[in-house]
Amino acid sequence: MIFIYVFYVDVFLVQNFLMNLIILSLTTVFWKRSVKWGKLRMVAAGLFGAVLSALCLILLGNYRGTMAVMAFFIVPAMLVLAFGWPGGRQFVFCVGTSLLSAVILNGVALAFYNLTGITTLNLYVSIVVLITAHFLVKCMLVSVRQQKRQLEVTLTGSGECVSCMGLYDSGNLLRIPETEEPVHIIAPELMSRLAGKGESDELTEETIAFRALGAGEGNLKVYRIRALDARQGNFCCHMEPAWVGCGDEALMKGKSYQIILNAAIMN
Repeated sequence: MIFIYVFYVDVFLVQNFLMNLIILSLTTVFWKRSVKWGKLRMVAAGLFGAVLSALCLILLGNYRGTMAVMAFFIVPAMLVLAFGWPGGRQFVFCVGTSLLSAVILNGVALAFYNLTGITTLNLYVSIVVLITAHFLVKCMLVSVRQQKRQLEVTLTGSGECVSCMGLYDSGNLLRIPETEEPVHIIAPELMSRLAGKGESDELTEETIAFRALGAGEGNLKVYRIRALDARQGNFCCHMEPAWVGCGDEALMKGKSYQIILNAAIMN
């Protein structure tokens, strides 16, 4: 049995051009690098990559061989054309994120095909795929950044030692007015465990004023506990004593962390 495959160059060029634009667009989300005439350079790079890919497919006559040439030669050339040469280390990162973008694009396109049955990557489909892929990439980056800001925290109070997850917040600048000691915000359920049964009077208590974005001004009761230890990889911070304030129940409800660490934790 003889199989005959028809290759439409114009269809390949259009679809490949749109795919290249989406990959370059996703790469800019990962790798925030601004260049002069950035959008125009991305369009030129996308067209350049589509033409070279079509030529490789025609000359080689092998799809897998063309994909290999694209991954190792055409994609790096597109990135240089679109973003310039940032240096060896940064360029490796850029190539890695572009390949990851291609994987994400392929996954979104496959999911779109399974849902709709549409296989042609036209302008309208590419817009839907681009928006979906952008959303997924941004959610992934937010998750990664939040994980980098999370630390393992051990709080030592008069009741017991409590281990929990803490979130480093550069916007938490609360301090004790007289001593300039930093104040951390903890979930209400941690406060009762730190105080112990009937021993809350052993904790030193003060009231400080605060100003929060969108919440106006107010007063916050803060307590001095024996110690706070925060760790992440090789980083370790020990504060003895430490000040904590009890946050609202809704502040950390459903969150993966139970304490909002003061910005001074990294100083």
